[in-house]
Amino acid sequence: MKKSIGILGGTNYLSTILYYQYLNENYQARFGGSHSCPLHIHSIDYHDIKTRYSSPSGWEQIPELLNHEIEILLRSQPSCIIIANNTLHKAFDLLGDKIKLPVPLLHAVTLAKQEALACNYKKILLMGTRFTMEDDYFKVPLASSGIEVMVPNQLERDEIHAIHAELASGKHTNAHIEFFSELSSRYSHLDAFIIACTELPLILNHIKLEVPIIDSMKLQCEKALQIFDYKTAPNP
Repeated sequence: MKKSIGILGGTNYLSTILYYQYLNENYQARFGGSHSCPLHIHSIDYHDIKTRYSSPSGWEQIPELLNHEIEILLRSQPSCIIIANNTLHKAFDLLGDKIKLPVPLLHAVTLAKQEALACNYKKILLMGTRFTMEDDYFKVPLASSGIEVMVPNQLERDEIHAIHAELASGKHTNAHIEFFSELSSRYSHLDAFIIACTELPLILNHIKLEVPIIDSMKLQCEKALQIFDYKTAPNP
């Protein structure tokens, strides 16, 4: 069976497009011609999940909702799975032994931690949605590996959260660029920034920051592309 990538998308259609674009651009760059990346996208209705984030009882339901959507994606028989959303990795972790996958799930947190360790980064700034910056699901795995994780201060988190909402609606302005440029300067003493949000690259891809970036979306895509054998090009 031909290898393919499975994407659980729809958590924001704009960020799902980023995954699709990155995978196809890099697949074609490696194989040339008119090749497109073999992939399957299961686009979910994110509203039912997102509205449960702020409720403790909601987090009792979200893992099972995620499990259901993953089961649908698996029907297309992908060779690996990407969840195109960082927060849902918390839900995946909560499933624990309840989920047995026949193929690898390319975990954004694990990949970010591996990248930070490989680059010998000791102090990083975590940027994402308010939930990701204030919850422990992303911080603890890094901290347990000896990486000091910082987050922006309260006012900065509020602004990032507001910008995230605008980016998710397709809006980006020069004010967004100015904010992140200034933020980069304030935290330039750190080793790296982790972009743990699939919407922030919509603006950060257009800014030259003063520190290295660990982009969870790009790490997932690069890992997924490794399933293909680049020594032998596919049939023309």
